[in-house]
Amino acid sequence: MFKTKMDKTKYFDFAEGAVMLDGFDDCVIGISESFGEEPRLIYSKIQIIKKLMEDMTEDDAVEYYYYNIVGGYFGTQNPIFIQDNLDWLVLGRIFVFTKGINMTVHEISNYFNQTHNMEQAYKDCRSIGRLIRSKVFKFSRTRHWEEMDLVYKITYIKSNRNDDLLVNIKVSGTMGRTWRNKEKTCITEYTKQNHTTSRSRNNDIRRAVRDDVQKFFRLFGMDTFKVEIGKIKVCKEL
Repeated sequence: MFKTKMDKTKYFDFAEGAVMLDGFDDCVIGISESFGEEPRLIYSKIQIIKKLMEDMTEDDAVEYYYYNIVGGYFGTQNPIFIQDNLDWLVLGRIFVFTKGINMTVHEISNYFNQTHNMEQAYKDCRSIGRLIRSKVFKFSRTRHWEEMDLVYKITYIKSNRNDDLLVNIKVSGTMGRTWRNKEKTCITEYTKQNHTTSRSRNNDIRRAVRDDVQKFFRLFGMDTFKVEIGKIKVCKEL
């Protein structure tokens, strides 16, 4: 895939020693210049994926790009890959979560371009719904007064009257209050063992998982401050 011996083209004469992609000369869009650094070839991500799609499906091309091209490192003059289409930037980041899910990039793209209502996209597009519900989150934290080991999934999303996104989750795992010298207990038994309420327990869970859930929906273009944890269902196993 990579080689350092370059053909004489309008770019390559000015990038001596730069690593280039074999077979993707027409995807080069420039050369990087920076103080104290050797020149590097700049490739268009979209052009590379389109070229790969000549021999494979769109999803296979995106996967190949991320795992075989971007994932390669061959020195300080490694190629630079420019994201020259912001829609694909979001789609490419989401693809990390979609491996093994039957969906197409265009199917998701249509909803990103046509609606800002995440709830509507979730309801209308089965692939987006499967993507969101299939993601398994993990959270682990040990502090001087508490311990948490949680595994959770999103079960449903909906918008409130302020257009904030409320995310319902199902959670399993263990929790414990170390300052009481108590061992961690199953999350379903936590309230009984620690003489607290389910509301207090769920508020602790909300605070723990909020950041990761917000970051996940940020991949869909959502503002993090508009994503909140809604209903919580605890269970022994997901």
